[in-house]
Amino acid sequence: MQETTSLFGHADKSLSTLSQRVISFVHNYRAAQERDHVAGPSLPPSWTPPTVGFYKLNFDGGRLRESSWGHDFVILTHLGDITLAGVEQGPNCGGPLIEEGRACLLGLRYAKEVEIANLIVEGDCLTLISSSS
Repeated sequence: MQETTSLFGHADKSLSTLSQRVISFVHNYRAAQERDHVAGPSLPPSWTPPTVGFYKLNFDGGRLRESSWGHDFVILTHLGDITLAGVEQGPNCGGPLIEEGRACLLGLRYAKEVEIANLIVEGDCLTLISSSS
């Protein structure tokens, strides 16, 4: 499995440290979204666990600074335990919808790499979720 890159640009193998950075990234993104209204309509922020035997991939993308965007994902069990998480960042690439899509693809790529089956995908970008139906 490839190493996951942290928000600070170095390889990080600690799931605990990485998951805290993912959570921090999501909180910062949501604050920026509320402040800047960049992502358009969102789904309600409630999380429900997947059925026993399934995993849930949650993903998000957003602006970190004026010229920097990032995206992250977390895969959780039916108990809410983190199985896998990752964060990537880069220069401005085209806006929130692109970053939401990249976040989803990042999570799917890692889920496939570690052979996670029975995966439910959930994100808060209504535009992206609606277009995949």
